[in-house]
Order: sequence, then structure tokens, then C-alpha cells
Amino acid sequence: MLRRLATGATSLFHEQKIAFHQSLYCRGLKGSTGIVGIEVDPEARQTFTEKCKAVIDLVGQHIPQEAAYRRTVENTYRHRLKTSESEMADEEVEETFSAQLEQLTKMADEELALIPLMAEWKPWDVPEGHKVEMIIEEDVQAAQPPTPGK
Repeated sequence: MLRRLATGATSLFHEQKIAFHQSLYCRGLKGSTGIVGIEVDPEARQTFTEKCKAVIDLVGQHIPQEAAYRRTVENTYRHRLKTSESEMADEEVEETFSAQLEQLTKMADEELALIPLMAEWKPWDVPEGHKVEMIIEEDVQAAQPPTPGK
């Protein structure tokens, strides 16, 4: 009988321990991101969602539609926005992107800083008379020196 009581108490203790650790993950109680230089944001999901919208708006205002950079950024941030606005828990969103929301927000900040620079540099504009060569994977493989012994 004593053994049964001990087993029940251990099981209850284990369940309480799990619940406690899950509650610690709540945004307000998260003590650290574990990433140097990135602080915990109690409103990380909302902040990230707003940053995604800002990136989409800014790239749409400054980068031509035909630019591959714009298409890539828009597709990336539309996907991130859709995921952020989904019914997933914060942990699931982070797992989807293999990054914490605070880290994704920092990446969006960096993209927001890059967009005006890309608009200034215009890497999609090729001056007349300049030929643009596309590097194709087969060409790269063909240019590789033969492996010794083959």
C-alpha cells in the first residue's frame, strides 16, 4: 500500500512539474531567449506580426514588382505573417521557423533596414550593353576539377 501511495505521489509531482515548466514559457515569465543581445519581448507575437506587415508594405513601396528580391521578400513575409496570425501557439510558430519570435523580429528589423538600401542600389537594373550571365548548377559542376582517382 505504501508503494502505491509513493507511486501516486511521484506521478502527481511529475505532472505538477510539467505544468510548472509549461507555465514558465508564458511570454511574460520567459526569463531569457538564450540568445546574446536579444531580450525577451512579452508581446513577441504581436511585435513580430506588425514587423511582417511593415516589411511587406515597405518592399511594396520601394522595390519594383519584377525584382526577384521583392518577390522573395514578399513571399517569405507573407508566409511568416500567415503563420503568425494563425491559431498556433507561440511555441508552435517558433518550431515552424526553427527560431524564437524575438529572433524573427530582429530579422524583420534587419530586412526593414535593407529595403531602402536595395532601393538605392537597384541591383535589378542592368545597364544597357551589359550581359547578365546566369550561373546554372550544371555549369558549376562541369567547371569542377576531376576528383583524383576517377
